[in-house]
Amino acid sequence: MSAAKRETVSEAIKDLRAALGLSQEKLARRLDVTVRTVARWEDPADGPSEDALEKLANLAIEHGHAHLGDFFAFELAYRLAKVGSSMMDRLRRLSRPSPAVYGSLWFEKLTALLSEAKGERGHA
Repeated sequence: MSAAKRETVSEAIKDLRAALGLSQEKLARRLDVTVRTVARWEDPADGPSEDALEKLANLAIEHGHAHLGDFFAFELAYRLAKVGSSMMDRLRRLSRPSPAVYGSLWFEKLTALLSEAKGERGHA
């Protein structure tokens, strides 16, 4: 499925599995979760936790699928902004698994987005 048509996290997870040639079982092993958990994530009625979104973003980017990494990272940023969590700490953790991830374009975009959101909260 193309990024332009992707609407849900569940579709993005299926796309990532297909791009990496992984079954639900193999993805579950890679992310240290159960197969049942991956199946739940792929159900549009459910979805991954923020921690799982971090893992999915990093996995996608480390394997050359930046468009999927962006999708998961922006979903994470949206959720964090929505609940008012410590966004910058979470982003720093998100970028640590790979030095290549730290310098990636999505990290720069997220930092700008979150700085903007922080400024809006400060003026509210």
